Amino acid sequence: MYYALRPKPTEVLSPDGKNVAIERTIATGWFGMGSMKTTVELGARKEFSPGSYEVLVSDEVLVFFDKPQERNSQGVAMKWLSPTQLELTYRTPRPPGFEPEYQVVRLGEIDVLVKENQSLLN
Repeated sequence: MYYALRPKPTEVLSPDGKNVAIERTIATGWFGMGSMKTTVELGARKEFSPGSYEVLVSDEVLVFFDKPQERNSQGVAMKWLSPTQLELTYRTPRPPGFEPEYQVVRLGEIDVLVKENQSLLN
């Protein structure tokens, strides 16, 4: 079995800089069979110096799987609408069985808005 991460997760800071949304993609497979798992995590951050920070706590807020041959470089567009509202947009249509597996609508004081978009990432 192999595992592969995209070289660097995509990170988007909240407007107030207190939180960060992190998209990670992991490929798994064995002898021609495999899948891609995309997760979005929401975490609190602590800044050590300008441009240097550590994510203190993070929780998954969106999880879905893709077929490797249908995978683009990024499966989710992330946009902070305000310090307490995160918008996640994923591409559709999704093949049967590849809908989001797990989705959170609120984590702490952060509302998580999830949207579908047919034109995203095509």
